[in-house]
Order: sequence, then C-alpha cells, then structure tokens
Amino acid sequence: MASQNSRSILGNVPFDILVYLLGFLCPLDILAVRQACKLLHEATSQRCLWIDVLRSVCAENHIFWPTYPIEDMATSDLVKAALTPTRFLSFIYKERDPTLNGIEPSSRIHFSPGNLCLRRNPCPIELLPGGRFLVCNGPKILWIWDVGCPSEECSMSDPILVASVATEECNRFLLKPTRDALGVQVLVLSTPASNIEMFEIYPTSSNPSFRKITSLDVVLHESWNDIYCLCGDRLFIVYQNIVTVWDFSRNLWASWETEKPPVSISATDNYVILVEDDGYEARVGVCEIPPLHPIGHTSASLGVLSADTWFALPEVIDVILVDSHGGLDDWYLNGGVGRTRCIIDGYGTNMEPISRSAFLRVELPLKLEDTRSTHNDDLDIHIFDFPTSENIFGSPGVCNENTVSLWTSPLGIQFHATGRTNIVNRPYTPVDLTPSPRSASVQIRMPKVPAEVVAFFPVSGRLCYLLHSDSSCTIFIADCLFRNTCEV
Repeated sequence: MASQNSRSILGNVPFDILVYLLGFLCPLDILAVRQACKLLHEATSQRCLWIDVLRSVCAENHIFWPTYPIEDMATSDLVKAALTPTRFLSFIYKERDPTLNGIEPSSRIHFSPGNLCLRRNPCPIELLPGGRFLVCNGPKILWIWDVGCPSEECSMSDPILVASVATEECNRFLLKPTRDALGVQVLVLSTPASNIEMFEIYPTSSNPSFRKITSLDVVLHESWNDIYCLCGDRLFIVYQNIVTVWDFSRNLWASWETEKPPVSISATDNYVILVEDDGYEARVGVCEIPPLHPIGHTSASLGVLSADTWFALPEVIDVILVDSHGGLDDWYLNGGVGRTRCIIDGYGTNMEPISRSAFLRVELPLKLEDTRSTHNDDLDIHIFDFPTSENIFGSPGVCNENTVSLWTSPLGIQFHATGRTNIVNRPYTPVDLTPSPRSASVQIRMPKVPAEVVAFFPVSGRLCYLLHSDSSCTIFIADCLFRNTCEV
C-alpha cells in the first residue's frame, strides 16, 4: 500500500519538476533512487539531468567545465564523469594487500614540447582543473595542450597543441577562468622585462588562439619571496611588507605597507586577507581594499595600513606554511562577498618529538564586513593529519570534501586522502590531531619525481611532472585512477 501511495504522489508531480528536484541529489543517491520504480528510473535516465549533475560536480570540485565534450557524450558517459570523484576516493580508500609493492599507473605517456623555461621559472607546467588541458611555458613562448578528457573508455594519446603565443621571458604564470567560465586567462610575469601580460583563450572554440588583453610595466623582483594572488580582474602582489593591487580591466591600482611581511595573500571582491606568521603565532587579517586610482597617481600610495580585523589561528603545530587555495575556488566561486566563502589552506610541520605534517583549512565568515571580532569563533577551521615525514608538495587538492595530498615516496608518488578529522569552529574547542579512520594512502610506481615541478588534479587522478637533465626536459603524464577493479 505504501508503494502504491508513493507512486500516486510521484504521479501527481509534473515530470520536468521531478527531474529538476532529482538534480539536488548527489550522483550515488540518484542511482539508488533509480531502482525504486519505473517512473524514477525514467526520470533519472534523462540526459538533461546528468548534464546538470555533472555541472554541480564540476563546481564542487573546481573542475574546468570545458574539460568535458558535453555535446559528444552519451548519458552513460555523463553518469561516469559525474561519478569520477567518488571513484577516485574509492581507489584511494580501497583495502589492499599490505605487502603490495605499489601500483602501476593505469596509463602514462612521455611528452617533449620543446625547451622549457626552467632557468627563469622553476615550475613551468600547470594542469587546468579537470586534467584535460596543460599549460606550459618555454623561453619567451606559452603553450596550451589538449591531453584528452580523462575517460575509462579512452587511453591517453599524444597531446595536441591547442595554441601558442610569444611572450616575454616568463618567471611565473597564473591561471584564472574567464567570466563565463568557458575560457582561461593567463597572467605572465616577467622579471627581466619588468612586465606583466594578460592573455585569454577559449581552448574548445572552433579556432582557439591566445588574445592579449592588457599589459603593465612594473618592477618585479628577482626573488621567489614575492607572493601573488588573482581575484576577478585584480592582481595582488606582495613584496616584503608592500602590498600592490592592480585592476587590469580598468587599469587602476593602489599600494600600501603592512606592519609585518605577510606570508600569504588572498582576496574577495572587496577585501584582502593576509596571513602573518612570526614563528610564534599565526593570524589572519582582513582589510578592506582601498580606493583604486589611475596608474602613476600619487594618491594610490597609501603608506602603512593596518587590517580592520585579526583572527588568531589555533596553535596546531610549530609552523604553519600557508598556501592560499583561493585560486582554484575562483573558477566557480564568482559571487563575491556575502555569497562565497574565502578559504585559506596551509601546511605545517613539527619535527619534534616525531616528524609529522598537518593540513589546516580556514573558512572565513560569509560576510566579512560584519565581522569585527578578534577571536577565531567566527572561523570554521578544519585540521587534517598526515602520516609522513616526506616533503608534501603542490597545493592540496579537494575531492568531495576530502583533502587530497601528494608526496614523493621511495617508489615514486604517494596519494593521501583524509576526511575531516575535526572542526574547530567555536571557542575553547580542543584541537585533536588523532589520525582519522577515514584516511588512507596509495603508492604509485613511477620514476623519481622532483618535488618542485609537478601539476596534479586529484579528481581525475591525473598528474604531470618534469623529468629533466642538463640537455633536455620531458613532461611525464600519468593517469592514476584505476577503472578496472581487477588491476588493484
């Protein structure tokens, strides 16, 4: 009787409304609902539903939407793509024979695009979130390559050159999405030329090419201590205790000094978030972005400005090395203050009494303008413990709210995934770093990886790194997500 009543109730809901409501479920729940009755089976088999579900999965996991050739994908392909984050976590959390001596990648290729600019830029490769597009730079040239959409049906083939463009000699490049999230903007910083250039490209358009948007002549320093952050159409540069913001869409800027040199900078539409760490205490400062003025205007130099609000971070470990995670979030979190959270990530290492590492994620309040507290009770703080004494490299990845890290191991590479071990979001909550039961690692056998040159996207399990000698450089590309369960 209950089943008949359920069918009667569902039958009174317009079919398109039912499909729309199903889109609020996660992929696994949708597949579970499919088994309930013929009506739900039909509703959960709609292609439009799985396009929306995949779009939500991409937003949650910071995946570049053009990664997937939607028009060429069958409904079954969309379902598999939407389940990729779940499959990646299952791959890591799967129980294996402890004597297993690592796992071979599911597929891998070697790729030599030409001379890479290692002399100026020690990290000249980057994967766009999703793992399909690879951006790399050589001496005075920038390339974007199509490595192929990660798929269980297709193995990787040789990368296809999408486009290239001549640049100044590059010290570093930064990536951000276009406003419609369908293209990529690349900010190229050149110390020798004291120049910044912004290029834009839509890699899946009919005739993709780099278009130069703007440039700025500015003094950049021959130092890797400079800190950069992109937020919308603004570039933030920190050199020692000097913060400079450049709005490259309107060609406006401002510059000011901080009381202490920050170790990290991130931003929202209206606020700058600085992290200071003097070795004894780490704290987060929130400062409203001052008015911007035309380039060269004397009013743009503002002297010393103090943050409007400071938040103390918990004393988890001796040193917190903070790395802003906002760059990935910028791909889809474009709403600005009041609608999106600002997320700051960091690693810390404690060498005594035993070597251990931890990952710290801080989520600032939604409405920074309403926050004037000096305590951390307005923060959501998540702490993850890492069972390794190896150097963790690369920014932490996120996969379905799990943090995914990568470090070198004697066999090659080790992935580690961890759920939330604790949440310190109210005052006087003790910090407990006991290992979470929802934590696992898997070792991948591959050639030794230089820790400073790697690009990794966790959801697809695809990573790139450089194998280089004095005479040549080769990019090693590997898919580490196994889809044939008998192989693992």
